[in-house]
Amino acid sequence: MGETGIVLAVEPNTRNLGLLCLNVNLNSLRNVRLFKNALSNSSGSARLHKKSGPNSNMYHSLTQEWKQEDWEEVETLSLSDFIKLAKVPQISFMKIDVEGAEESIIIHDTSIFEDKRIKVLYIDHHYGVNYNAIIEHLTKFGYSYEKIQRSFLLYTSI
Repeated sequence: MGETGIVLAVEPNTRNLGLLCLNVNLNSLRNVRLFKNALSNSSGSARLHKKSGPNSNMYHSLTQEWKQEDWEEVETLSLSDFIKLAKVPQISFMKIDVEGAEESIIIHDTSIFEDKRIKVLYIDHHYGVNYNAIIEHLTKFGYSYEKIQRSFLLYTSI
């Protein structure tokens, strides 16, 4: 990343964002920008479902509901709207872990992949996501891919 690179972190969960902000401040990180949003297939608002119980901060989703849950209303951004808001011309590396919404987010936004504004995309694995559809969609725009355990790394010719 170097001294001129920046980290853009998107976290919709209020408690998790507070912990992330504390970590950034405690470590005097100057190149981290935090966004309290959820990535989605459209910009607006949605219900963020939060699983109750031990380690519940790890489980929140726009697409999954649990029997014992809490929720909060969050602002959503499409991937292209997020990139506009962040005011970055290009993203060298993006990790996307959105608890099952990966397919709808990626397939919805075609222009950023046509323009290859994201050079490397790491997609975390979640059950119920059609990864073949994501790979088929992105290979149309010249992306290649590798499977890493159960997750995928997609990239342009760098």
